[in-house]
Amino acid sequence: MIRRSVPERYVSLCLRVGAHIEDFVDAYFGPAALREEALADGPHEPHSLQEEALALLEGAPTEDLEDDRVQWLLG
Repeated sequence: MIRRSVPERYVSLCLRVGAHIEDFVDAYFGPAALREEALADGPHEPHSLQEEALALLEGAPTEDLEDDRVQWLLG
């Protein structure tokens, strides 16, 4: 399994949430492989998406990110 950075995990999560909510992601210009991977299994269970979001929030402060980026993610 590929170890993804917090920003990549955030984008992947947003793409998967977007499978449930129309226009949640208004544009995506990142790597096609990341989008394909995020959407490969079809819509994910909302509860698992929530758990992933909480894990992402929990791990964001421990990553090597700029303070303003961490604050934006936590917001």
